[in-house]
Amino acid sequence: MIPATQQQHVLSQLHEGNQGSEKIKLRAKDCVYWVEKIRSEVDNVASAGTPISAGTPIEHGDNNRLCCTMSCFEPVTVDELTSLVMKCPSKSCNLDPMPMPGDAVCALLRLSQCVHELQSWMTSNKLRMNPDKTEFFIASLLLTSNISKISLLTLMALKFTLLSRSRLVSFGAYEEPLQVSQKKAYLQTGHAYQFPCTVIRPGESVSIVFWLRGESLDPALRDVILRQAYPNDGLNFALDRYQISSSYGIIIDPVNMTDTNRYWCKTVRKPSNQFVEDYLDVTVVDKTFPKDNDSIVEETSVSLSIESENTIQCPLLPQAPTETDTTVYWSILTDNDKHFGIIFAKFANGDTLSVQEFAGTHGPEGNNGLYIKSFKRRDEVYCCHVFEEGSDLRTACIDVTWLALATERRPTILDCSSTGEGCEVEISPYQNCLHFECSINEVYPKPTLIWSYTNCKESPTFFTTLSSGKNETNDVFHVQSNVYLFDLQKSLNGCSLLCTAHGEAIPDQTKPASVIVTRLSETTTTQMVTSTCTCPGCNCSGFGFTLFVTIVSPVVFLLITVMLICPKSQQFIQNHVSDIPTLPWFHEQCTNLETDNLETENQSSSEERQPVETSFLMPSTEEQKTASEKKDVCLKNGGSAEVDLTDVHFIWNYIGQLVAEAALQEDNMSGFEAVMEVISIQEGGVVIIDSKGLHLFTAEYHYRFINLYGAFSDKGYICVAYFTKDKLLFGLQWGKLVIFDIVNEQVTNFGSVTPVKDKIVRLNGIAVGSLGYVLASDENGKAISIFDHEGACLKRFDTPSVEPGSLALHFRKETLSFFVTSGQVVRKYHTWGEKRQSKIYHAHHFDINKETLEGKEFKPGYISVQEDKLLVVNHLHDPEVLQILQLNVNNGKFLHSIIARAPGIRGVKFISGDRIVMYTGDSVHVLQKGSPKQK
Repeated sequence: MIPATQQQHVLSQLHEGNQGSEKIKLRAKDCVYWVEKIRSEVDNVASAGTPISAGTPIEHGDNNRLCCTMSCFEPVTVDELTSLVMKCPSKSCNLDPMPMPGDAVCALLRLSQCVHELQSWMTSNKLRMNPDKTEFFIASLLLTSNISKISLLTLMALKFTLLSRSRLVSFGAYEEPLQVSQKKAYLQTGHAYQFPCTVIRPGESVSIVFWLRGESLDPALRDVILRQAYPNDGLNFALDRYQISSSYGIIIDPVNMTDTNRYWCKTVRKPSNQFVEDYLDVTVVDKTFPKDNDSIVEETSVSLSIESENTIQCPLLPQAPTETDTTVYWSILTDNDKHFGIIFAKFANGDTLSVQEFAGTHGPEGNNGLYIKSFKRRDEVYCCHVFEEGSDLRTACIDVTWLALATERRPTILDCSSTGEGCEVEISPYQNCLHFECSINEVYPKPTLIWSYTNCKESPTFFTTLSSGKNETNDVFHVQSNVYLFDLQKSLNGCSLLCTAHGEAIPDQTKPASVIVTRLSETTTTQMVTSTCTCPGCNCSGFGFTLFVTIVSPVVFLLITVMLICPKSQQFIQNHVSDIPTLPWFHEQCTNLETDNLETENQSSSEERQPVETSFLMPSTEEQKTASEKKDVCLKNGGSAEVDLTDVHFIWNYIGQLVAEAALQEDNMSGFEAVMEVISIQEGGVVIIDSKGLHLFTAEYHYRFINLYGAFSDKGYICVAYFTKDKLLFGLQWGKLVIFDIVNEQVTNFGSVTPVKDKIVRLNGIAVGSLGYVLASDENGKAISIFDHEGACLKRFDTPSVEPGSLALHFRKETLSFFVTSGQVVRKYHTWGEKRQSKIYHAHHFDINKETLEGKEFKPGYISVQEDKLLVVNHLHDPEVLQILQLNVNNGKFLHSIIARAPGIRGVKFISGDRIVMYTGDSVHVLQKGSPKQK
């Protein structure tokens, strides 16, 4: 017998070891365990008193001291090691299942050695298994020790004979989920994860555990994926890729995209037999990261140069390595701003993930940095997503703006030796067409080339083409513009053509490339320098063509006369005259359009004027099926002193006046009558509705007329908004909403606004959000109705204090906000809740500072939201002037003001972020934002 004092000493040593392990806070993933050894099996072995190694045969070497613990399942703390070792005995450790009292001290001594040695290795180092599953490696050592190979159990020379449903795993095999919040987690495809059953308290005993999958609150509507009873009742099961862990958690190995779901753990507690359950929402990520605005805790901005390799650091983490287990994702906001494209990820177990799309252009730098060698957009948003143990997901985003190249670049004209000073081209007395090519190379960001003229006694008629390419090696652009002049007049002598580059990369936009055109007299005998061209309807053959016409014309005239005399020929012509093709003399149609050719504020010289630019645009591939219905249109580009945008920050370049087909035959120079609506549609297109019908313009200014009122059978629409691609949403009388398909010219019902009490619905505005929500304001009923994208009415909000007018929607952090005009105020409302259970509250009353207004009163009209700005059109007393107010979308703070001026101006609409449409009763003008003004 061992004296009691010695027994007490051994027990105190073991107790001290337990206290130390609690401070270390061992986790399951830091220990070695057998995947499919269930605790109930160990319980059964212990209760039966059978000295076996939990059903897993092991061949061991000379030193077998630790084989007992290796036979056990998932040791977490020394307390649990002690409990499990006592329940899964091994003869090599000389431990019986139930030690006799006389041998207790001896058993405790050996148990202490077994537990302490394994616990020491588990806490000081991290173990990995080699590919053939025979040995363990020390994956990391404390201090600066070299990575070395050790044998298991000497520390351990073991050869494992694995069962068919058992496999050995080590640190890093099963990862903890990437915790977004207490009830939400992310899993990466291809990895293996285990997450716990949170309703089971530490040390608690349960009789049965269910794992279910599904979002329903009714357990009967969920899918049971795993069942485990304690002790085993023979009815246990688990679906493929699912396993139970020793702590009653669930293991998914491997994870795929179908695993996104809500997972429920349901159990029965002993001895009360009480059912308890809890859930975890799991989202599986592959190559994209969900956009979770709530996790964004920091936003910064930085400007980078494209001429060097750049690195950005994650502001949430130090640049030096840390001892904490951290998973970091780097991503880039996609073009549609709906999710983040994953660039790469570093996981807590040391694994990495790289997406092939960004290989070679983006990658890890240092511990927590990202290097960037290439970019696609002028402004890009990069985000780092950080998962740390014990913390929810944190995200930091860096808004990167790529700076323009500092090297000065200027345009050049082909065949002109000098740059900027100009060259001279001499043309023959009878030359009727001229072609020049202007280009600018190795520029970022992409500039625009604009042709103009000066010192011309008469306005030349021409059209231009513009093309560009990108050097993928250094991300610079090459831009080329061709100009084709035709119907040249003899008074062209001495006229100068100017090619000017506009853009942020052009430091001096007052230095264009120029060419002077000189027409030789008929008596000139010197050698001529000519320029040839190929363009629709152009005659470039000069005197040769005149001679040809002189000879051939009499012959053609004689043949036609003979045909007209012959009766059979007359009958043939009458029957087939409609089949005779006509040549596309486009310039004859377009040159009938007059232009004021007046000065604009943005031109660099008082003598320099924009010429009439005639655009002949062929349908794109996508539009070929409707090419017969679309009409080429002339975009008058002559400028106008009567149309102007006053902006203290930017120069707005006059692009031209949209012209409908009717303008080619009528005196009305635009082809529009009583313009009522201008609507921006997909891909930069514009819809114009006037008293005639609907005029459709694509971004390339292809034109198509649609008999809108024939489709409606009347003109009774009240308001209209862009719905989805090629579809408009119209509000009719009595609150009816219909969808008009522009392509098929069909009308379908969408929904109806329910009257408030006995008041007749009087629609005043419609707004459509990016997520498909539709808002309709009832001015008479003082209410706003919200519909989903299928026309189902979700909610009606009463606004008893205002009569709602124009509407605009804004989404931020999955919250729907909308703006309403009424009288002289703009109000902002927030909604929260889901669909029919949603509620509304008044968030802001935008008080406009009178000092920012051009008039004494604030009369809001059309409103819209672009990014973080609320754009409000303020109607002034002067009928020729409108004010565009830019306000902060969150608090209504004044940001900027633009003054739009045109005779009889009716409205202003933003086609895109850099193009504005100004319209009057019978004209529509397009202006584009240019470079910032010099301060």
